[in-house]
Amino acid sequence: MLGMLFPVAVMVADLTREPSAPASTPIPEPSLISTKARSEPEWRAIRGGGILFGASYALCVGGAASRSFGEDSDRLAIPIAGPWLALESGNAWALVMAGTAQLAGVTFVVWGFASPRRVLGPATATVSLTAAPDGVHRPALRVSVNF
Repeated sequence: MLGMLFPVAVMVADLTREPSAPASTPIPEPSLISTKARSEPEWRAIRGGGILFGASYALCVGGAASRSFGEDSDRLAIPIAGPWLALESGNAWALVMAGTAQLAGVTFVVWGFASPRRVLGPATATVSLTAAPDGVHRPALRVSVNF
């Protein structure tokens, strides 16, 4: 009979005990959190503008080289202004497109450097170990992590 009452007594004892507080993770003070915002150029615009300018300029120089830089095609080797100067001697539509593409590419590159964007850097963490001699009313080894 006593064996049957023992589990009931354990359950009653568990019900009368106060629930334990959940373990809480210490939250660092906001002054300890160090995230650094930095400015950096808009690299997507710079890369895209460089590719756009480089491809259109390479096509113009290739077209001028195929004509041995003669018959006013030597103007095509001048960046940005070359296609506009050579409008009289070639395919006007292609030259207008090449000139516009070169100008747009240079504009994207300048805009990428002139309007940097703010980037939030990663939080820095420091770990410090403090050892206290025995007999002092502090823990013997304390680990603190600051974010």
